[in-house]
Amino acid sequence: MCLSAVELAMEAAATGPADVAAVIQPASNASAEEPIANKQQEAEVDFAKISIKEAFTLLNATAAGLSDAEATERLAEFGPNKLPETATNPVLRFLGYLWNPLSWAMEVAAILALILLDFADFALILALLLLNATISFVEESNADKAIKALAGALAPKCRALRGGKVRVMDAVHIVPGDVLIVRLGDIVPADIKILGEEEEHGEEAAPMQIDQAALTGESLPVKKFTGDVAYSGSTVKQGERHALVYATGVNTFFGRAAALISSTNNVANIQKVMTKIGAMCLITIGSWVVLELGVQFGGYMHSCKLGDGLCPTLT
Repeated sequence: MCLSAVELAMEAAATGPADVAAVIQPASNASAEEPIANKQQEAEVDFAKISIKEAFTLLNATAAGLSDAEATERLAEFGPNKLPETATNPVLRFLGYLWNPLSWAMEVAAILALILLDFADFALILALLLLNATISFVEESNADKAIKALAGALAPKCRALRGGKVRVMDAVHIVPGDVLIVRLGDIVPADIKILGEEEEHGEEAAPMQIDQAALTGESLPVKKFTGDVAYSGSTVKQGERHALVYATGVNTFFGRAAALISSTNNVANIQKVMTKIGAMCLITIGSWVVLELGVQFGGYMHSCKLGDGLCPTLT
C-alpha cells in the first residue's frame, strides 16, 4: 500500500529515478566559511551525471572521509539524516470525520430526535455516525503505520570513514561528503554515489546489485557500476564498495517522495463523489423541510410541542 503511494508521488513529480536531482540545501543560513550550498548558486545537481571527481569537489570531500570537526559542522548545517516526524492529535483527526455534508444531515436528524425525545432514533443515528467515523479513522491510522514502518526500515547503523578510519555509527549522524562502506545485506542509509576507478565502467567491472523495489517498484535488483548512484532505503544484494554521500534526510530521493505525499491535499475520487451526494441530500432535505413547514404551520396552522407524538409535523 505504501509502495503504491511512493510510486504515485514519483509520478506526481513527473521525474524518473535516473533523472532525480539532489538539492544540496543547508538546514540553517550559510556562513562565510561554508564550502557547499550557496557556492553552487543553489543549482540542482544530478549526481548520476557528474564524475566522481566533480562530486568530491562539489561536496568539498576526500576519499578518506570527513574529519570529526567537518562532520559536526555539516550535521548542524544540514540536519540529521532522518525524515521529519509530524504528530497529529488523534481526537481532532477523529472529529474531522464527523465534519462533512452527510454527517451534517445525520447530526441535524440526531438533534431533532433528541429535541422530540425520540431516544431510539437518536441512539441509532449517533451509533451510525460513530461507526462511520471509526472505520475511516482506523483505515487512515493503518496507512500511517505502514508509512512509518517503511521509514523505520531505513538503516539504523552504517560504516563510515572518518579521518581515514572505519567507524560503525548511527545513520542519523551521516552528512553529505561522508564516505560509506556498503556491502551485501546493507540498507543504503542515504543517497550515495558509488566509488571506484571510473574506467572500470566497462564489462570487466563487477557491478553491485541494488534492490530499490521499495522506491521505484522494479521487481529485480538493478546493476550499479562505479559512478552510478543508489538511493536511501534500497538494499544491497551483491557487492561491496565505498560510496560518497551526496544527500541526506529530506533531500534524498526517498525524502522528496515522502514530502510530496505529506504535502499533497488531493481528495480521493470516492470522497469527492460522497461530498457531492451529501450536498445534494442537504439541498433536497432543506428544500423539503422549508416547504413542509410552510404548508403545515402556515397553511394548516398545526401546533407543535415537545414530547413523543406531540409534533406530528416533524414526526
